[in-house]
Amino acid sequence: MIINNVGCKGGGKISTEFYDNDSLKACFLTRDQNIQGFPCQSSLLKPVYFYPNGKIKILTLSIDSKFADVVYKNGESIVVGEDGIIRKYER
Repeated sequence: MIINNVGCKGGGKISTEFYDNDSLKACFLTRDQNIQGFPCQSSLLKPVYFYPNGKIKILTLSIDSKFADVVYKNGESIVVGEDGIIRKYER
């Protein structure tokens, strides 16, 4: 299903989450896709997360990428802060 231009998996044990304001909170992607300028990897283990305002929050990169002179590798998860600052996601 497509939610806010994001291809999300659904059905079975795949969950898509929403905030109380009905905005998308988290989903598993149907395929690798570019979301808000970020190359996001489809995974059954790592969903993409969003802030209540719809901006992307946590994602796994589908290609090597460089943000603010820092290189992140394909498969690394990053956090996009509400202030726009990007950092590696540490679980």
